[in-house]
Amino acid sequence: MKKFFQMITFVSLGIFVVMPYYSINGQNVVQNGSFEDESAWEIYNGGTPDIVEYIFPYTDEIPSSGSGEACLNFFGTLTTGDWINGLIWQQLELEGGSTYVLDAAWLFIDGDIENGSWFQIYVSEEEPVDGVDWTPIGSTHSDRMFGFNSWSGCSGAFVDGTFMDDACDPNHTALYRVPGETGQTMPVYIGLKTGAGWGGTFFEILVDDISLRPNIIVNGDFEDDSGWIVYDGGAPNAVEVVISNSSGNNPGLGHNNCLYLKGNANGDWCNGLVWQELELVGGEIYAFNAGFRHLKGTLGAGSWIQAYISQEAPVDSVDWTPPGGANSDVLIGFNSWSGCSGDSVDGTFRKYGCDGQNTTLYNAPGNPGDPVTVYFGIKAGCGWGGDSLEITIDDVSLVNVTDLGKPGTSVSDAAESILADFSLHQNFPNPFNPSTTICFVLPNRERVKISVFDVTGREVRTLTNQSFNEGKHSIVWDGSDDQGVLLPSGIYFYRLDAGTFSAIRKLTFLK
Repeated sequence: MKKFFQMITFVSLGIFVVMPYYSINGQNVVQNGSFEDESAWEIYNGGTPDIVEYIFPYTDEIPSSGSGEACLNFFGTLTTGDWINGLIWQQLELEGGSTYVLDAAWLFIDGDIENGSWFQIYVSEEEPVDGVDWTPIGSTHSDRMFGFNSWSGCSGAFVDGTFMDDACDPNHTALYRVPGETGQTMPVYIGLKTGAGWGGTFFEILVDDISLRPNIIVNGDFEDDSGWIVYDGGAPNAVEVVISNSSGNNPGLGHNNCLYLKGNANGDWCNGLVWQELELVGGEIYAFNAGFRHLKGTLGAGSWIQAYISQEAPVDSVDWTPPGGANSDVLIGFNSWSGCSGDSVDGTFRKYGCDGQNTTLYNAPGNPGDPVTVYFGIKAGCGWGGDSLEITIDDVSLVNVTDLGKPGTSVSDAAESILADFSLHQNFPNPFNPSTTICFVLPNRERVKISVFDVTGREVRTLTNQSFNEGKHSIVWDGSDDQGVLLPSGIYFYRLDAGTFSAIRKLTFLK
């Protein structure tokens, strides 16, 4: 017990150092998006007399969706003139013709931000100028991504979550389409713009883990009809599929065009599938999300909208139902029998879905580092009491998050895995409900024990106690103790012991 609490002290003091595991395929292209130090970011005044103050690394508190020990704290008080405005930004080099996925953790601390404030993330070709308000025009490239503001009905007050799941600012999209030709390097600028005025006089906010990652899904924003294959699901009635729908009924996450799915059971059932073939990296961890909006239909009575990733290829006119298992073939979704039908939802799969294995994570099969072919699909259908469905989906993304929680990962970091030492990764997602994945790396074959402790130091669960070969491995925990009983919500610690190596990290379980 004494050893356990000594290690917690070492971690909090920053004495314990983990050898990072980098993968060029999963890197966050935003330099120092975790705000562990002051590198990479430029701070500009937005053209107002009063100045927004930025503090990082800020260690008193971090958003619950953040990772590491620090974040960005920014605050402003309007004392002169009509408004206050500020910007923190950096230049990025992106690949032309590609799509990137943006997200960040956010925590409201204090302020009257419901009265007249704004907090927006931009990605743009337009370079900021100090002392000038930076408001890129926006276009199909979604210069203005997402954020919070007081006039949109989503001010960010009392939010402790992610921009992707909780923001609602106009042009609310997670995907940035890079201009230029494929293979061409394009300089762009990412910035977090903050301000208050016209009723809003002060604010204090925390932001962490700003990330921009390559999206593996082709045409996930459905701006055209490329990338996707439409199959009939073998039902008496096919689902109507419109790849590039511009009806204005797109989900809150996403803008311009979207995927439109409409089905009618006609007394029997309906089924359909949109899918594409992907090449992933064996042993890596991928995260899925998409915007979802229920337009109308009897979703609560007998319908399903499910996301799959599988090594099983779809077949036209045949119901595609991969078996599931350790690789989470059935990802998160909605259906009428799970108590989460999607009725009246206008949000994200990640936040509101509950179908299948209730996970947005996919552990790619195969040997670590080797390419592996998989198939990603969204399947929708109705019947057996659910006569019809009409939904839209947008901003479908699949990103490599193997490096999540590792400070300093970027496109300039090592281009191959570093397996020269032991390491214990931060669990993902964190906080979690109902399950989380813990990854660790071994330089050689060792017997590994991973235990979970509560804040008193009492061991509540042994996750594994067996030998593993050299390489990267993962363990999934569902928040239960050794008797299978779910533990109370709260903070826990997990410890890895392998040979002479021992390491501890903190996690949060939310029921």
